[in-house]
Amino acid sequence: MTRIKICFAILASLIGISIFSGIMVAGQCRKLSEDISSISESLSLGKTADASELAEHMKNEWKCFRSKATLLINNSRLTEIDIVINRIPPMINSSCDEASAELAELAAMTEHLKKSEIPFLSSIF
Repeated sequence: MTRIKICFAILASLIGISIFSGIMVAGQCRKLSEDISSISESLSLGKTADASELAEHMKNEWKCFRSKATLLINNSRLTEIDIVINRIPPMINSSCDEASAELAELAAMTEHLKKSEIPFLSSIF
């Protein structure tokens, strides 16, 4: 009977960790999406200084989140997003036309990350 209780405790802790990580990733992806829309809006209005400042802020927030997320998420997904986030501030500073395309790609990547980390019963069991 003790083994069964231990098994249920382990299973409950795994489910709890899965739910917690899904909530944490969804929250960070929501923040990234808000930052992306703010940067896109600043670029469309021609405010490159504001967009550059927002991009640096987004980059710093991502670095903080990535150190925690490395334990929970496959590193290849994080590396892809990291590469795009690191390319955005120099593109904005050099007034590159591809900055909006990179922002759109980053938005799609964060949405995919958010959807892939939501725990469903079919993915847990």
